[in-house]
Amino acid sequence: MENTIPATNASAKTPLHGPGVYYFGLKGARNQSIFQSVFEYDYAIKLFAELPGCTLLAYTFFDDEIHCVLHSEPTRRYAISYAVFCL
Repeated sequence: MENTIPATNASAKTPLHGPGVYYFGLKGARNQSIFQSVFEYDYAIKLFAELPGCTLLAYTFFDDEIHCVLHSEPTRRYAISYAVFCL
């Protein structure tokens, strides 16, 4: 399932590298599904998009995998760990 977040400023370009930009991937154990419902995809997007001090730059969700790129303010780096814990 592919989803997109509408750009707030389509002319602005945000680099996917540099200080404070993090990529992470999660994979279900033994290729089991992470998401049990289509509503859980929306919940995950909302969770990552609303992290305090973070901006969701890119993501791809599969049934058994999550790939995200987040930008985090230097004082809010713990928020990414919190989001992964909440899933």
